[in-house]
Formats: sequence, C-alpha cells, structure tokens
Amino acid sequence: WVWKQILGNDTLKDFRSKHQKAKKRFSKTELSTNKKDISAFATVMVVVPKDEPLFNVKMFISTLLFTGFNGNIIICIREPSLLKIVKSFMSSDFVKSKTKIAGIYQLVESDNVYKKALQLLDNCGHCQNGPILLTSLEASYFQRNPFGLGAPKINGLQVFENNPDERTTFWASKITYEQCAKDKADRLHDNISLSFTTVGVFSAMKQYLTTLSEIVDEWKKNPDCRWEGDTGEKTIMNLLIYNNRFEDGLVTIVPNRVGLVNTVGHEVNAIVETHKKMYQKWFKIEEEEATQLDLIGATSRTWIGSKEFAITNSEGYFVNFDDTQSFLVANSDAGGHHLLTWMDKEGFLGLSEG
Repeated sequence: WVWKQILGNDTLKDFRSKHQKAKKRFSKTELSTNKKDISAFATVMVVVPKDEPLFNVKMFISTLLFTGFNGNIIICIREPSLLKIVKSFMSSDFVKSKTKIAGIYQLVESDNVYKKALQLLDNCGHCQNGPILLTSLEASYFQRNPFGLGAPKINGLQVFENNPDERTTFWASKITYEQCAKDKADRLHDNISLSFTTVGVFSAMKQYLTTLSEIVDEWKKNPDCRWEGDTGEKTIMNLLIYNNRFEDGLVTIVPNRVGLVNTVGHEVNAIVETHKKMYQKWFKIEEEEATQLDLIGATSRTWIGSKEFAITNSEGYFVNFDDTQSFLVANSDAGGHHLLTWMDKEGFLGLSEG
C-alpha cells in the first residue's frame, strides 16, 4: 500500500509522464557510432572539485579503465590535500598497466580552468591525435567505454543537457550573472542547463576552450565578479552557447540520456527522497532508518525497479532513452546507499579501492 502511495506521488508521476514523452521523442534518435575501439588515441581530462571525496576520484578512474579505455588521462585537482594521494593511486600497477597518464596537476583558486585545460592539451602532443572528453568529477562513473565500439562518433564538439527541469536560471547562476555579466551583451535565457562535460576533436576543443578562457579572464577583471567552485565556468559556458557566441556548426547540443552523458541526480534524488519521507510518515520511523529501506522494485539483481521508474535496466545499470546502457553517469551520489550497495555487488567499489 505504501508503495502505491509512493508511485502516486505527484512529483514521480510528473517524472514518468515526462519520461514517456522524452522516450517517444528520443528513443529512435540515430547517432553515428564508432566501428571500432579508438580509446587508445583518446584523452579524458577531469577537473576534481574542491569538496569531492577521494573515493569518487578512484571510482571515476577505475570504472573508466574497467570499460577497456586505454588512452590518455589528465587530472586537474582543486583540493591540495588530494594531490599526493591521487598521484600515489595513479602510479599503482593497476592503473599504469591500463592507461597512459598524461599529467596530474594542482589548480589554485585564481586559475582559469578553461585556459589551464587549453595549455595542458597544447603541451600534450599525443593528446591531439584523437577525441577529447573534458568533464568535472561530480560523483561520476563509467558503465561503458566512451570511445569504444558502438560509442557515439565524435565530429566537431558536443555538449550535453542536464535533466530538462534543471534550468540556466538556477539561483547560483543568476547571482553569478548579475555580478559578472549583467552589463554585457549576453542574456541569461531560461533554457535547459548544460553539463560542464564536453567532448570533441582537438581543433574544435581548442577553439571552444580559447573562447571560454577569454571570457573568464574578462569577467575576472571585475572586482565584484566572484563565484564558488565551478559555478562561474558553467554559467559562462551556458551563456556563450545559448547566445550563439561560437562559430556556426561548432557546437552540437545533445539531450540528456541520448549521447555519452546521463546526468541522473535530479530524478534519482526525487525518487529517493520521496521513498524516505513516505516511509517515515507511514512506518513512524526516523530518517536514518527510513533511508535504509529498499526502493520499489529492488531485488537481488538491482537497486531500483526498472519498470516502475524506467531509469535503469533490469540489472541496475542506468540506461539511455533507447534502453542501451549509458556511458558516463553523473551525479550518482543521489542514489545513496541503495546505489552504492548494488555497485559493490557489481564489483565497482572493490575495483575503485584497488
């Protein structure tokens, strides 16, 4: 009975309705795909936010390598205390036997992330021979090789939408815009927000990063322009793309759950929170105990019902709208212990600790 109440929750009903419409719209989207694994020539560059746990860094790298990726990895770390530990992990036999480490770098508060990324790629000759994936590590992990057989073929440059309910007019972005760009020509339109994650060939990535780094430098000349973490970088990226500041045809916007990226946090958080509140209400239990109870549809094989919520397959892996397994999953921490317990069974966690 409680499960019926949960499934009848207005927010989750709204999600299911939107999912059905999106699936109908995008499930037959045909993307050109790789006919072979090209990851040996590819580069993954990841920016590690200041408050990101070490465990998440290990999980990101380990799951990437577990997919069979054997290209270049560049890591940019905002938290000084992580640098030595990450370097030690990356020098382990497990990592060195599977990939080419192009560099591990410390970012300071004043660094222009886009300019730093551009410099690192310019100085990495073998990183220029294949596609480049630039991402911010936000509880992210890989389920499939982003440059393997069957992965979307990369021409030009692609950016990725978040959940349609996540908007560019989010309060933090609005504050940053008001402080930094209100008097500029660019306007903060109400659009689906774009993930920091970008993938492209070297020439397109260089053009993209050059434009973004110039705008960051311009903004930072304003003493009133300040932002926490990567809020500014994301705001600038969204502003420039939605105001058509790039050469025609350079940037392709890919819907969430269609290409390489599946940003799951918004929907998964709503599902988990709804379960928790309903369990507390009907079973008269504390939040901690309610959090430990299973989600609807959880079995020995999966952590959440695939039929009830349609965000995973019957084995617990996140899926795109065409029901194929997603490549890069972002904001997975919203799944809490439900997802982590399943990942442990699947070997993700043991791998990342190795």
